[in-house]
Amino acid sequence: VYSFSERIGRHIHLTPEVIGVVLSAGLFVGLAGSSLAAIVADRVSRTRALCLGMVGTGASCLILGYSENTISFAAGIFLYMLFYMFIYCFFLGTAAQLDATGRVGALGGGMERLSYSVGVWIGGMFAQYISYSIIGLLGFLGCMLGLLLGFPSLFRALRVRDDLIVD
Repeated sequence: VYSFSERIGRHIHLTPEVIGVVLSAGLFVGLAGSSLAAIVADRVSRTRALCLGMVGTGASCLILGYSENTISFAAGIFLYMLFYMFIYCFFLGTAAQLDATGRVGALGGGMERLSYSVGVWIGGMFAQYISYSIIGLLGFLGCMLGLLLGFPSLFRALRVRDDLIVD
């Protein structure tokens, strides 16, 4: 949904200046998300942090997709950048924990870029024939599917790795 943020802003009749300010400020909020991840890394379990990040990112997709004014647009962008950068730090740390060679992290980064390219094409089709709000809903559902289908195997792999280290 972030790939469509500028188009969503124009769709709800925001000026280019407002869109630019919100998107630029969102980058600073993303820095706060990374900083927050660094601060809480030793205080919060990886499982909770990843779940919080995924739920927050999904909620931000809904807010951005259903934006109707400057406040909801800014809230969607800021929450997206906050949670996205928060969870991204934990994803990189998790990849490093699972594979010290760095291959998992590199593969994960590549797959993320692949999702942006394929997601934009699919999202563009939905936006053209339905609405931008459907992109927000699909972003939310994608996060929830990842949480429900992908995270259990990830957490299992982390537990197996931890058990091997202890033994």
